[in-house]
Amino acid sequence: MKQKNSVVQMVSVAMLSSIAYLLMMLDFPIPRASAIFKN
Repeated sequence: MKQKNSVVQMVSVAMLSSIAYLLMMLDFPIPRASAIFKN
């Protein structure tokens, strides 16, 4: 169970980082995106 949880955490973190990287690369001028990431 612990291994599954750690894997899920790593996958979620990787997805969030990849999304943030894509947003930075595309350079979206949307304040909502930053607000969502802050929350």
